[in-house]
Amino acid sequence: MKVEFPDAVWGRLASIADKREMRIADLIVETAHHLLGTTPPHPTQRPPAPNGGNHGARPALNWHDPAVEAEIRELITLHRSGPQIAAHFGVSYDSVRTALKGLNIPTDTRKITNPKGNEA
Repeated sequence: MKVEFPDAVWGRLASIADKREMRIADLIVETAHHLLGTTPPHPTQRPPAPNGGNHGARPALNWHDPAVEAEIRELITLHRSGPQIAAHFGVSYDSVRTALKGLNIPTDTRKITNPKGNEA
């Protein structure tokens, strides 16, 4: 099956894949898993708990990494919510809030879209 993407979309995929140091095909598969709600095999995925379950703390978001920081900022410009960003990285929402605070990005989206706080 042949799949074609518009040039702008392909360029965006290439840019994201380059930042994440992965192949475009792997990025597409990972995104499809995310949209379908399935769990892709991923190196940052939590290891199973000793009892065979998948319990325990989620990995922390390494927002000090310039590539991760750039991706967070890109997701913010795409108007992604905190929970959406958390799902994107496979981390908890608290981890995303910590990263946003560390990067001096408002965690309240109303401040981003309406800086004066006036209701529209």
